[in-house]
Amino acid sequence: MITTPRLVLRASRADFEQRLGDPGVCLRIEQAAARYRKNAPAEFQPPAVHWQAIEGLPPHAGLGSGTQLGMAVATVLSLYAGDSKASGVELARRVGRGLRSAVGLHGFLQGGLLIEGGKLSDESISPLVARIAVPADWRWVLIQPRGTEGLSGAAEQQGFAKLPPMPGSTTDRLCRLAMLDLAPALIEADFGKFSDALHAYGQIVGEYFAPVQGGIYADARLLDLAPRLRALGVSGFGQTSWGPTLFALCPDAAAASRLVETLRRDPACTQCDLTIAEPLNHGATVAILE
Repeated sequence: MITTPRLVLRASRADFEQRLGDPGVCLRIEQAAARYRKNAPAEFQPPAVHWQAIEGLPPHAGLGSGTQLGMAVATVLSLYAGDSKASGVELARRVGRGLRSAVGLHGFLQGGLLIEGGKLSDESISPLVARIAVPADWRWVLIQPRGTEGLSGAAEQQGFAKLPPMPGSTTDRLCRLAMLDLAPALIEADFGKFSDALHAYGQIVGEYFAPVQGGIYADARLLDLAPRLRALGVSGFGQTSWGPTLFALCPDAAAASRLVETLRRDPACTQCDLTIAEPLNHGATVAILE
C-alpha cells in the first residue's frame, strides 16, 4: 500500500442522499452505497448521507480504486448505522469487494506489504498469510500512461475466461518467491534482494497474462522502457494488477527524484504521469469532524 494517489471522502448525515465531486467517483459511491443497503441487516440500515469526494484514485489503473472506495463507503455507513463491530470481511461482502482478490481489502485495513493465501472456494475471501511493514525510506515511482486503462468489469472477467488454469509449477514458483525470497528480504530490509525477487515475480505473472494484455506489460511503451530501467540500475519494477501502471522501487527519496527527472526525458514517458509515493504502513484513517 502507498500514500499517493489516495482516496479522501467526507460524509455527513443528511435528509436525502447527495454526492458532490468527480462524477465518476460519485457514481461509484452511489453504486457501493446501494449494494451496502441491499446486503446489510435490517437492524443496521444507515441513514441518508451527504458525500463529498475530496480526492480520488484513478480508476482502472491497477491501484485498487474500486476496493478502496467500496471499503470506505462501507466503513462510513456501518458507523452511521451503529454497526461498528462489523468485520472488514463483512463490510467487503456488503459492497461486493474482495471476491477475486482480497489484497486491497487487507490493505485498507492494515497497510504494508500483504501476501494473501488464495481463494479456498468461489464464495470465500482470501485469507491474509503475511503482512510486513515496508521501510519508511523506500519510495515507489509510479509510471502511468495517459489514455489507457487496465481491464475491469466484464472485460476483466472475459480476460480470465480466456486464460488456461495457471500450471501448478508456476504457482509453486510464485509461492516460493513470495514466502522464501520477497518476505524474508523485506523483513531484513534488504533492498537489493527484495527488488530482484519483486521483478522476478512480476515477470512470471506478466508472462501468464500476456495472451490477454498483449505482452508482459499492458502498454507497449512500458515494454520498451523496461531495459532502460535495468540500465539505470532499477531492478525492482513491474506492472501493478492489469496495469497500465508500472512501479519502480527506489531506496530513498533522492533516488526516486533522480529517476523521475531521468524518465521525464525518456521518449517512452512523454505521455505518462510520474508520481513518487511513500510506503503506507497503516490502514485507512477515520476522522470524526465536529
